[in-house]
Amino acid sequence: MALPFSDRSESLSFNSRDVTSSSVYLTWTVSQSLQQKLSSFTLRYKALGDRDWLFTRRLIFSTMGFKLKCLSPSRWYTVQLIGFPLDGVLGETFFNTPSVSG
Repeated sequence: MALPFSDRSESLSFNSRDVTSSSVYLTWTVSQSLQQKLSSFTLRYKALGDRDWLFTRRLIFSTMGFKLKCLSPSRWYTVQLIGFPLDGVLGETFFNTPSVSG
């Protein structure tokens, strides 16, 4: 049973921080009402313009942050948080990796 998107956005905070040219740390908080419906998460992500999504391993419910590595510099990325067993997108965030200066 998937939640309507409006219910998800009110129940979730999803953010990117500590962005480097090759990594980003993602954090999320989930409301108490949504916590009761979830057992784990996964993240799917891709650079804008790419066709295929990449997926993280399944993250246990108590995990509320994850560092994505091996990203390309100077690219915009979209990341979606997927909750299980709802099996639906709970939230989405965007970030830009800076260029490598040298």
